[in-house]
Amino acid sequence: MIRYISIILSILILPILSITIRIFVIQPKNETHAQLSQFLSEEELKKITSSICVQIFYKAREIGSGTLIGKKGGNYLVLTNAHVVRGVDSISIKTPDGKNHAAEVLKKPRFDQRDIALLRFNSDNSYQIASLEETISIREGYEVLAAGFTPEKGLILSTGKISLIPDKILKEGYQIGYTSEVEQGMSGGPILNAASGKLIGINGKSAFPITDNGYVYEDGSTPSADLIEKMRASSWGIPVQNFIDVMAQENWETSDKMNLAKALHFKEE
Repeated sequence: MIRYISIILSILILPILSITIRIFVIQPKNETHAQLSQFLSEEELKKITSSICVQIFYKAREIGSGTLIGKKGGNYLVLTNAHVVRGVDSISIKTPDGKNHAAEVLKKPRFDQRDIALLRFNSDNSYQIASLEETISIREGYEVLAAGFTPEKGLILSTGKISLIPDKILKEGYQIGYTSEVEQGMSGGPILNAASGKLIGINGKSAFPITDNGYVYEDGSTPSADLIEKMRASSWGIPVQNFIDVMAQENWETSDKMNLAKALHFKEE
């Protein structure tokens, strides 16, 4: 089943709006729910991925990947990790057609304590945006496809399975552990449900880090030593539901025209 946890955060955006973010926490264990038996073909998944995954540059140097998730008029919204764009003062985005676009990091809404950033660029060209899972029903063992760019290899597609879904969210919003290999540069790239081709999250952390500092829950508690060892063997991503409510409130179009709950408090700085 899906547990719904409502939290009220203070973030900066339009002062007249009052909404709530609902975080849909995936419940993994001891639940029987078969994944769709009809998977998309490798070619279909590659086509989807290559059309929604973008490269992020800082002064002509690639610093990470991003996922096209929203559109409003000629403005496009790109999801990536906060650590990808932290400390940079100018960025550009290379879209799937090879064009470069000046982009900005949106200062509002804020995703306090989450490794999430939203970027915006303008273009008269038409780009595909990711199809988002309307309900989160993934389970451990489900097959996924992780994608992203590396400076040396270009676009990488890495298949894998959901390996861990903790009962509690790890700090910075991480909650999807998976076996796909994530290399440097793939942060912010999409994690797709291999059965539906829909976005379930974004890459953020690779397996076997130098330290175990990231394996702490949001409430400050820590997993057991045995569980940490299992966590170390997985790549980690942030679930899509951690940000789509804010996107919907801002009237960004998604490919699913999702009607999402609203409930977060907004205020001026």
